[in-house]
Amino acid sequence: MSSNPGEPEPVPGEMDEEPWETCAFSGERRPVSDMLPYGEHFVLPEHKDAFVRLLETGERVASGRGFLDEPLDGGIGTVFRQGFALLKRSPLPLAIFLVIFWLPLDLIDSFVSWHFVDWGYDDVANPIFNEGQFQIVSTMMHTCAGLAGVIYFYAALQRTWEGRPPDIGDDCLVVLRRFFPALAARLMATALMLFGFLFLIIPGFFFAVRLCVVDAVASLERRSSFSAVQRGFHLTRDRFGLAFVFGLLVNFAFNAVPGFLLNLAWEWLPIESWVLAGFLSWCFTLPSALAVLFLFVLYRHLIDLGKNPPANETKESR
Repeated sequence: MSSNPGEPEPVPGEMDEEPWETCAFSGERRPVSDMLPYGEHFVLPEHKDAFVRLLETGERVASGRGFLDEPLDGGIGTVFRQGFALLKRSPLPLAIFLVIFWLPLDLIDSFVSWHFVDWGYDDVANPIFNEGQFQIVSTMMHTCAGLAGVIYFYAALQRTWEGRPPDIGDDCLVVLRRFFPALAARLMATALMLFGFLFLIIPGFFFAVRLCVVDAVASLERRSSFSAVQRGFHLTRDRFGLAFVFGLLVNFAFNAVPGFLLNLAWEWLPIESWVLAGFLSWCFTLPSALAVLFLFVLYRHLIDLGKNPPANETKESR
């Protein structure tokens, strides 16, 4: 594990093998043994001469580039373009995430709600839960099983980001390796947010912004749960404005609006089947997967900005 909190940790595919680095000229990722070190940078041998000329001109050398060969500059537009590019390049991980991990959750949730929950006005033959108990059980189920899907999706996105082919088996192994540290990290982050909301509300929003990439850190880096929370907090230290604006856009567009529309659907649509109810709930939660996608790209930008801030950004201005 790196002793420097600003340095990225190994990611899936790199954790148990030789470390990988990003070519400072092309942005391509390769094992360190295939690259040439130049100070804090690494470059592929075929780009050595062009890289040296770039250094001689005094231009900024990005230590990482995104999926569209754009510098990881933290721009909102760049994040969204690279997110959609990832999705276009490899849509299968998103399909597996939604159909294998999320759809069963909504169907199970709907079945239990339909047959075993006393809502106070339904004639349920054998109620097992009241409304409050069901909400607690449902939240726990979605937190645990849903997190497994998130870890898988992050691992697959990381593989696509590095230009490697899909590997469902390896990505599922990442879920097994990282599930419990990621679950503990999410619970810690949630506890901090809830604690903040109990005290004047504003601290809750502060922690929500500072810890927005904790799931990505805990899923992709070999860290303990507490270390993952620290790392997530550190990554947004100098990028609070970026994380805040990005969080507002993503949560409003992909979580808040679909949630509001789902509530309207429950009020206006006559649904007589738990299967239809489950599919309806699933359809309105599909945009949440895009939130996971864009948070991954934001995580990659925060890593690069932490290593290599723009040339016109001095320590004093930060």
